[in-house]
Amino acid sequence: AQMGLTKNPFGMAAAIVKKRGVAGLYAGLPPALLRLAPNAAVQWTVYENTSLMVKRWINGKEPSTTQNFIIGGISGSAAALATQPFDVIKTRLHTGVGYSGLLQCTQRIIKEEGCKAFMKGAVPRLLLVFPNSAIFYCTFQFARSALYSESNSAGSITESAENANCANSIQPELPANGNAFYRCLESLGNTR
Repeated sequence: AQMGLTKNPFGMAAAIVKKRGVAGLYAGLPPALLRLAPNAAVQWTVYENTSLMVKRWINGKEPSTTQNFIIGGISGSAAALATQPFDVIKTRLHTGVGYSGLLQCTQRIIKEEGCKAFMKGAVPRLLLVFPNSAIFYCTFQFARSALYSESNSAGSITESAENANCANSIQPELPANGNAFYRCLESLGNTR
């Protein structure tokens, strides 16, 4: 449907099964799976590090909604750019036009179009990803703040568990309400 070959997803699925069998429905699965882990790794790493940088910049305060919106958009965009080659390969394999697998598709793109072909479609993808990620991270921070403030007012079972698991791990440069995950990671780094 994305390429205009049929009018709806069901027609596309039927056409794929007719032409390539049920396995054809999974033609882009390997590059899609290869894209997921790096995408999440880049996105969350950029988000957390940029958030910490902004917190330091604004003297340990939590970023505003606007700042979270921008941080989220930047992190999603960085992940999209880092994984764009996998997205190109996935899309090519979905079309089924002369591509038989991940390696053959990659080699053919390099041979026929050059490496810059792996960035085709990056601008439209960024136009989609930036606002999606920005909205996601604003919502994430809102929910996180609401849950964190609720747990603090109710006796903080969560905070007690964090303190038990991360005893003596709070680093002075982190804000008092810093991410427990980072505090635990830092405590692991200090024990080696």
